[in-house]
Amino acid sequence: LTWVRGRDAQGEVGELVLACHHVICDGMSMLTLLREILALCADPALDIGTHTGFNALEDILPAQALSDRRVRRSAAWKALAFRLFFSLRRRRKPVPQGEFFVLHWKLSREDTAALAARAKAEGVTVFAAMSVAFSLAFRTVKGAAATGKIFSPVDIRKFLTLIRPDQLFAAAPGTIVPLDTELAPDNVDDAAFWEQARVFKGRLNQKVERISRNVHEYFIGLEMMHSIFGQFVAERRSDLDKFDTTISNIGRIDIPQDYPGFRLETVYSPTARLPWRSTTAILSSGYAGELDFVFTCDTESLSRAQVERIREIAMRLLRERSHAPAAALPLREAA
Repeated sequence: LTWVRGRDAQGEVGELVLACHHVICDGMSMLTLLREILALCADPALDIGTHTGFNALEDILPAQALSDRRVRRSAAWKALAFRLFFSLRRRRKPVPQGEFFVLHWKLSREDTAALAARAKAEGVTVFAAMSVAFSLAFRTVKGAAATGKIFSPVDIRKFLTLIRPDQLFAAAPGTIVPLDTELAPDNVDDAAFWEQARVFKGRLNQKVERISRNVHEYFIGLEMMHSIFGQFVAERRSDLDKFDTTISNIGRIDIPQDYPGFRLETVYSPTARLPWRSTTAILSSGYAGELDFVFTCDTESLSRAQVERIREIAMRLLRERSHAPAAALPLREAA
């Protein structure tokens, strides 16, 4: 934790920089740490409670799931298949990452409000609209090299009821979601854009529902694959991902702005650098009425000029689609 302090015309200002290994916490856990740090800054005597760390599957999975023979048998078969795959596959050399860089920006309050309102009118989430906009931007910039797919992390803790909301947790599985690519990006008009967002929402919901059904099997299977984790990491370091980017939206951050003695001006979205071959990821969050974006990448995956162009196209699309009048259709229910 680093506290950068200074002064401006209004008085003392500062920034808190919080860094943590992903093996300890995910983005949601980072917000828990930040929330409690700010609360203690306002009241050092505040009792925030204590939690013990997770030491075994029994700490996160119910006993009924751990004793379910069908679940354990299915997990064992899948773990065996993975071990067999890696035993037959020749280990490839890792491809070095290029220079890592980060772009950060915010969407104005006016544009953020317009995007939220239009997404609600179209029956989709802001995340679905963002995903379509960035996918079209990737396809425009990368051309035929773009896959038209994104990787969406899933907040797995909502399916693990033994984990308390303020506990630190690190696992963040996700799913690859394909977007429609029949139309060229330039031919995707307002109606087609929102239709793609609805299709994306449906596909993502289906995949998340499938993950929720198999969440216990997923974690039991992971415990059976410790022996091949090294090979799995080597595989991820040796080849590009089969999707264009990771897109993760934390959503609206529920941290107060006003505290005794200080005011929180803004919260920046967490950034992450994983050891995989590709570091391309877009993370977003909402605070004080503004959407905050972070685009991480390395120069072997995309050049800085390409990333800036993708950002420009995606933001232009979101602004145009947000401020365009919605079709005269009944209000749809968002995911």
